[in-house]
This record gives sequence, structure tokens and C-alpha cells, in this order.
Amino acid sequence: MRTAALRAADLLFATALPHFLEFYRGGARERSASEVATALHSGIYDVVHEASLGYMAAMLDRLSDAHQEERRRVSRDLHDR
Repeated sequence: MRTAALRAADLLFATALPHFLEFYRGGARERSASEVATALHSGIYDVVHEASLGYMAAMLDRLSDAHQEERRRVSRDLHDR
């Protein structure tokens, strides 16, 4: 599942890359620029992906804790009545 932000980043990168390569036209520089751009994109995506997995895990933990707390509250209310 990809977020809108990641889709926007991909679109921006795909749009900007041809202009970036145009700037670096000329034999070995073009190939080098392409490799650098691809590696940069991959590295950024890996970092964003890892961070998003950590964030999702933290949110799932918070959701689980809130669910358990709500169950305890309902249990106390039922017991008191």
C-alpha cells in the first residue's frame, strides 16, 4: 500500500529526472548521472519505507493499547453494576 505522498514523490522524480539528465548530457557523465539519480531514488525510498513501517507499528501498538484499556473500562463498568 503506497501513500499519496510516495506517489507524488515518484511522479516528481519521474518528471524531474529527464531534465536532470538533460543537464548532464555527454557520454560518461550522463550514465553516471542516471546511476546517481537511480541510487538516490532507491535510497530515499528505502528510508521512507522503513520509517513508514516503524510508524505503522507504533500506531498499531497504540491502537491495541487503547482497545485493551477500553475493554478493561467496560469490564469494570459491568462489574460495578
